[in-house]
Amino acid sequence: MTETGDFSWRALSWYCPNCGQRITAYQNGKGEFKAACSRCRTVSIRIPKGRRHGTIEVYASKGLSPVAR
Repeated sequence: MTETGDFSWRALSWYCPNCGQRITAYQNGKGEFKAACSRCRTVSIRIPKGRRHGTIEVYASKGLSPVAR
């Protein structure tokens, strides 16, 4: 146990799958990382599944469509 509670604050950075902007998220109590992109306003949730496996869920904001590449 740490000074901040049951878990320690852990930052994780990755690139937005929609536009390529670098985003940073902090781990919540469930172990997920949630971040909103400042450029395209999509929300990404990174869920670690195991040591070498994880998923990223990408949600577009209401009224916005994904950027075409």
